[in-house]
Amino acid sequence: MPLYNASPFAPPPPVLLSGGSPAYAFGSKKTTQPTTRMQVTTVSANASNIATVGVKILEGPIPIAGNLISIIGTTSASGAYNVTNIAITNVVIDATTGIGTITFALTTAQLATTADIGMALVPVAEVAEALTNNSSSQQFAIIDPTGFDVNSKVLTWQTTYPSQPAGITAILQGAMQDIDGQYVTLDTSTAVGGELRQVTINEVGFVRVRITGLGGAAPTGIIKLSI
Repeated sequence: MPLYNASPFAPPPPVLLSGGSPAYAFGSKKTTQPTTRMQVTTVSANASNIATVGVKILEGPIPIAGNLISIIGTTSASGAYNVTNIAITNVVIDATTGIGTITFALTTAQLATTADIGMALVPVAEVAEALTNNSSSQQFAIIDPTGFDVNSKVLTWQTTYPSQPAGITAILQGAMQDIDGQYVTLDTSTAVGGELRQVTINEVGFVRVRITGLGGAAPTGIIKLSI
């Protein structure tokens, strides 16, 4: 996601809405894309416990390795290919026809390519972002139709690190006005394995996340907020 921009000529910051979708300080998710729906046409498995499923895309983008696939309705091997949230290891699908294959790890008996029928779903996945030390995320505005709210709000924020850092300090910062020097610490996370935290805020107009103390080889992260 974009980093913090202190310029008065910068576009207006996105709004963090109460009860709305999470906002991504680092990382992203294409919420406008639909879940990928696919018809299963064949199944097979090799001796290395790798399953290959023939599919035809009915709706949505072509999945990529690392996305999670769920399948129902197949009957081969007593339904062994009906899986839930299994990580995809490889995708070979023609972008024009939507026809191809998806592979994933599956412990089952070896099976030659066999015709089958089922339905597969691959939800839109979050995408991690390369993290940089001493960087601040874009700011998010917190809007209240009555002006500054004297009633407290609970802000929830979650850190996830697919490529785990050796060390990190993620600082949730807030300010009444969107001025770089006025942001102060609201909460801090140092869990390299990621965590879910909540903090009560009052009369905060803008929030952002700052990364410091970053260590490790090419760490990546997803940090999101909601109120």
